[in-house]
Amino acid sequence: MIINNRSKVPLILLGILVTIVIIILITYFQFIRPLNKDSFDKYLIGTLYILGAFIFFLALDFIEYHFGFSIKYIGRDQALNIDTSKQSSIFISMSSDELSKIEHEYKITKFSIKDTKSNSSTQIYIEYSAGLLSNITSPGINIHETLLLNTNESIDIIKKREDVSGLLINTENNTLQQQIQGKQITRCIPTLHNNLTLSLSLYYAIFDSSINNLTYYTKQELHDILMSQAICNDTTSNVKQSVYGHIVSKILEECPVTKLDINNPWINTKEGKLAIAFFTKFNPENGFDIDELSMNLTRELNIKLKHITDYVKHLQYSYKLFYQSTKTLDSILQESIKHSETDINEPLMKLINKLKNTLKRIPECTQNSQDIHKLSIKSIIKDLQYQLEDILNYRDHLESTLEHPINDATQDSLALFDALITRLRNPIKSTQNYINNIKYHSKIIQDIEYNKAIISEIRDTYFNTSYDINHYSHLWKNRLSKEGSLRILDILKEKIDQNTELQDICNLAVIDTFDTNTNNQRTNEAIKHILPQPESEPLISITDKMTSMIDANSGLISPDNDLISKNGILPTLFPDNQPCSFHELIEHARHYITTLCKEYMVSYIEREIQINNVQVNNIVWLPEKTTISNQHSIITSPEQVTDLSSTIQYKQS
Repeated sequence: MIINNRSKVPLILLGILVTIVIIILITYFQFIRPLNKDSFDKYLIGTLYILGAFIFFLALDFIEYHFGFSIKYIGRDQALNIDTSKQSSIFISMSSDELSKIEHEYKITKFSIKDTKSNSSTQIYIEYSAGLLSNITSPGINIHETLLLNTNESIDIIKKREDVSGLLINTENNTLQQQIQGKQITRCIPTLHNNLTLSLSLYYAIFDSSINNLTYYTKQELHDILMSQAICNDTTSNVKQSVYGHIVSKILEECPVTKLDINNPWINTKEGKLAIAFFTKFNPENGFDIDELSMNLTRELNIKLKHITDYVKHLQYSYKLFYQSTKTLDSILQESIKHSETDINEPLMKLINKLKNTLKRIPECTQNSQDIHKLSIKSIIKDLQYQLEDILNYRDHLESTLEHPINDATQDSLALFDALITRLRNPIKSTQNYINNIKYHSKIIQDIEYNKAIISEIRDTYFNTSYDINHYSHLWKNRLSKEGSLRILDILKEKIDQNTELQDICNLAVIDTFDTNTNNQRTNEAIKHILPQPESEPLISITDKMTSMIDANSGLISPDNDLISKNGILPTLFPDNQPCSFHELIEHARHYITTLCKEYMVSYIEREIQINNVQVNNIVWLPEKTTISNQHSIITSPEQVTDLSSTIQYKQS
């Protein structure tokens, strides 16, 4: 146990008070008690009570002060020698500057990680034990990322990254490995609680290639994918575009401008059925930004959107109208035969009773298009359709079976049927129309091929237009890649280390002089973090270098400039080999990096696992390896952290 200056104070006071109590007791029993001076007893007891209370308080303060986890200081190689069969580790990566902000005199009792939900860094808030009366909470400390190190591959990545520093939280493996078996973890958010146990919010990837059914996605997952910000078709517009907007635009291109009904041949085409299936599942009015969508569509596409969504609403409303029409039909049948049941011939009566029984079988849930796929309901509707046709065609059957020539009695049978059918004809026709709409619509929305087509359209559009995969500002998310355990920024770092010309492009891309907002801030910081850092500040910054290349007359940088033309990659930043402004050159550099990263991107969704009551073994200080090697020593105490404060400054935050 480390006894520092803060913890020595209550310990010294505790020692003094205990000594005083011992002296008082010895004095009392040796000198006062033999004199039988009972008056001194009450003073002695009062004094002992007061001193005992102070001793008890100081003892509790000392215990409380040492409640929590001390930060361990061991060699980097030893710290990363993790036996994954016995323990897992969470690595909280932060710069050396931020790491040095962590208190070393106090023990850690709590911490939480909060995403700022903005373009600034995620932060960790640490609470330290400072005795019985108060705790210390640190201001937010910026972190780069948190990684779960539970495989040799994930540990090797950190070993290779000798320039990274942070905190390593080692946990017991007990049930943790079982709960994440076979899952590729994308994010790890740890929280240390007052009882010194850890809870983990783990996110794992489900790759799109493994999903072949639209129902596998939750509603929220589909909504998040469709509402993802996407590259805007109109680069001059300030209106945001979503993945949903891109899909809608593409589908509407194939739609007719005219109003739609069941007699329109287009609705039976492949494009028509796909449009109906898509807008049934993803109607613009159901949680999507209609105003944003409308502003991204041309006038003609907005007209088409209204026609197709109106028709889909009509189809969906047919389910409710169908149910209502069956109730109307049943009511008319009951009333019509109430007073003439004895006059209706037996075959017709059988048909009517059969129809009545079928109408009674129709459940209220038929009003919901999601329930219409049930086999029992489909069977009822099929029976009903046949029975309605039988009723309408019964007059021909009746005429063929009557005696000829037709007498008054047979004439009465025909008249009775005609009177009955006059009241039934319109409700029957309406019911038949609704049945046709339901059968047409339900067949489309249940068709596996159209479900697959919708999945494919959503995946392709997300992969080719979303900011997550196609925009520089989202590279900081460090998504999974095609290269197994390597993430996108790991791949970019490997390429940077192998290619000094790519370093130039990255140094150019992170210049924020012309940025009018903070959208690119997190990506700029992430790329700065993986760029090789010079031992000393360069005499001329890249900004100064590029500024010196600007032509005084045109204000542009020419690709023919010697410093540009001699570089293998920089000339590729000039479209059509034409001069461009400094601002444009930075944007071209960012686009180049994004395009390079996209080659390794994969598409997936994330799902969360919440694991509680994870036992923490220890918390280890993990500095940059270069820091230790430069000092030819291993950090073994907090005092050395102070001694090395000038050495472990982060080379570039």
